[in-house]
Amino acid sequence: MKTRVFLTCGLLSLALVSCKKELELKQGAQDKSGTLALCINSTLTGQKLAGASVVVIGSPKDSTVSDANGVARLRLQAGTYELKISAEGYAPIYYSNPIEIKPLNGESDTPIFGETHQEIDMYALGATLTGRVVMQPATAEETARYVQGATVAIKEVNGEELVKPIEVKTDAEGLYTFDKAPVKAPFDLEISYTQDGKYYETTVSVNPLQNGQTKQLGSAKLSPAAAPSFGADIVVKPTTATASLRITFPVAMATPIDTEAASISVSGVDKLKFDYADGNRTLVITPTAANGTAEKWSVGLHYFSISGLKGAKGETLYVSGNFTIEAPQTNN
Repeated sequence: MKTRVFLTCGLLSLALVSCKKELELKQGAQDKSGTLALCINSTLTGQKLAGASVVVIGSPKDSTVSDANGVARLRLQAGTYELKISAEGYAPIYYSNPIEIKPLNGESDTPIFGETHQEIDMYALGATLTGRVVMQPATAEETARYVQGATVAIKEVNGEELVKPIEVKTDAEGLYTFDKAPVKAPFDLEISYTQDGKYYETTVSVNPLQNGQTKQLGSAKLSPAAAPSFGADIVVKPTTATASLRITFPVAMATPIDTEAASISVSGVDKLKFDYADGNRTLVITPTAANGTAEKWSVGLHYFSISGLKGAKGETLYVSGNFTIEAPQTNN
């Protein structure tokens, strides 16, 4: 009798183990996830960087910090991602090159997923950079004059977009100073100035600086520009079908949109709705149906272009770009 009871319990135990394995296999087949492994490098030391924060754009809950070996790992659903990476003493960057998480054998319906590896450089802030901004003389008789209040911005380092531009203003003598400029990587200074509704700009390329170095540049001469063209730093792209396209201009829009003067278009959309935020500074764009009710962005790549808008001081505003709406992920 005791032997029979023992055998019965043993069979029951085997059955439970078998059910558990079967359940794990089913869950694995439904869990369309993989691991992203990032190796964060310091351009200052040439070593791996510990303590760097990694956040998935559009999904702040998906975040982590690089370990003592400079490695950051994230478990993510299969798909394409862009990242925001920051660390103390380094320029925070958008890693906008799409990173794809996919199965080891390339099939989306398999429970076997491999690690996706990516090397990312972080650019230290440790140099001092100074210079002067002057207005380009319109005639040979005129002399260059100092420009006060011009914006001098670092928006990219070695081609990587910064999360937030590093900006300073020129003083009464046209002088500017960056106390913490990027080191060991090339970058551009984008200089702009608006006066009486006219827009002026120039770009200065800066060769790699060394940590602790103080560098003085020559005078940068501003020239008139047809219209300011703003980049991705002012655009919040929709990451889901129900999110809005938001564009925050550096200057407020003077009046609500004049559709006869302005040109606003998004590919794959028949009708758009426009709202305002931040005192007419932010343009909020959503798709709508013919009856005016809210619609969803269609799945796929969308191109957008906004031109002919006027700023509060008569500036001409323009921006363009693209965004992608991914198909909703479902469990099979």
